[in-house]
Amino acid sequence: LVIKYMGQNRFRDMFVDIDEAVNKKMELIPTSDMQMLRHLVVLYSSQQDPKSLKQGMQILRYLELQHEMRQLEKKTQGRKRTDKKTNERDLTLDKDQWLEMYRAVIVGIRSYTFSSKRNHNNKNTQDSLDMVDLAIYASELLNKMSIVGASPDVDIFNRLIKLWLRVKSSKSGEYAENILSRMQIREVYDPSITVTEEIYQSIIRCWNSAAKLGHPEAAERVSYLLRSMEVQSGIYELPREDDLSEVEEEIHESVYNKNVRPTQSTYNNALAVCGHPHKGPMKENAVDEALDIHKRFLDAKFESTSETYLSLFKCLNKNLHKDSPRRILVGKDLLELSKTSGIVLDSSVVKALKEVDSSLHREYLKDLDSASMTEE
Repeated sequence: LVIKYMGQNRFRDMFVDIDEAVNKKMELIPTSDMQMLRHLVVLYSSQQDPKSLKQGMQILRYLELQHEMRQLEKKTQGRKRTDKKTNERDLTLDKDQWLEMYRAVIVGIRSYTFSSKRNHNNKNTQDSLDMVDLAIYASELLNKMSIVGASPDVDIFNRLIKLWLRVKSSKSGEYAENILSRMQIREVYDPSITVTEEIYQSIIRCWNSAAKLGHPEAAERVSYLLRSMEVQSGIYELPREDDLSEVEEEIHESVYNKNVRPTQSTYNNALAVCGHPHKGPMKENAVDEALDIHKRFLDAKFESTSETYLSLFKCLNKNLHKDSPRRILVGKDLLELSKTSGIVLDSSVVKALKEVDSSLHREYLKDLDSASMTEE
């Protein structure tokens, strides 16, 4: 009602000095004021301009500091004081209200990163916010939630992962995988949280963004994620003892999760990560990981596609020297494999094959012409 009658601009002016309040010595504010500030966080976060979003983040931080001060005061006072004033101060924001604010800020950050106005009009303005910094801030809110006793739900986890899909950074894979790890921990004791193959796909795509920008361990990490999916879904069986106890058997069975069974697309996306240039000794490692992933791809009874071979040839081109004997030998083996499986490579794959080795390219075109003449 106050916002309605005063107008948003005047109401906003009342709180422009939040930064000063945070930096100065603060006193505990009344619970009623905290409720008003909670509504302000939601209000500002729903705007798509950087100034409002920043204001919402600042007020949220102010409320977090107030929470920390209250916790410190309670420890200092102990349980001796039970007067009405102390009890009133304990009636601060509850878990659902904290979660409402954190969700609003995360939604606001994601909306801001998707805003065409921000990308085209505000890119170089003083008020614009860096998208990578915003994504890191949003991810670190998971720690803040645990401090205030709020539990992130599947919607918050999914929004954070999608945020990193949007943000193109060498850090995308690491932060997205960290969110996945936290989600898996929650999944153990919260039945509403379910990790699926689609979520793993998103994490692998985040690693693809990181690989494009030169992350040295991208190929290794997606191989690890795939192995985790294979183990959980039962494609790859962990070694086990025959004489497991009942408890050990239960633990062993709890590892399996059919929801994360990798698909043909999962493997192809992982191979695409290996197709980007890696650095130093990780170049050979990227090739090793790509060949291992492809072997596991075939062992899982999936059929290679043009997309599969494009990533494999790119991996050779980007990570092995042009005169490397291994580059030619592996390229020849892959070409023979494609012939055996009867795949007709599309133009982009043929171009990548030519880059691997021109003689292999000529051989492929010659075989293609011979096959065409035979059909005629």
